[in-house]
Amino acid sequence: MANTIREYEGLIKINDLTTQKVDQILKLFVSKELEYDLYESQLEVQYTGRDFNRSFEKILIELAQIIIDATGEITCQIDDDENGLSFEYYTINNGRLFCQEGKIQRGAARIVE
Repeated sequence: MANTIREYEGLIKINDLTTQKVDQILKLFVSKELEYDLYESQLEVQYTGRDFNRSFEKILIELAQIIIDATGEITCQIDDDENGLSFEYYTINNGRLFCQEGKIQRGAARIVE
């Protein structure tokens, strides 16, 4: 697990974005020194690192509690030396963070001519 890199990236559209929610989102991301773009009702996030304690996932849980509902998703690409690539797809609904896991399934090798 020492060589596992997690790359989070996504764009979500926030339903019912208020000034209070904007202030809370800015406070959350600035306090954690994270990259983000917030424009109109859309939030784009990006984070790459080892993230052993799943700290970015915990930030997404906090974000879900602030914005309540959003469309779109945040994708996490997990590059693990032992298991290869896998993915996690995060969505926000009713103030909760949901995650779907995905893996790449490789087929048999074929001769390329």
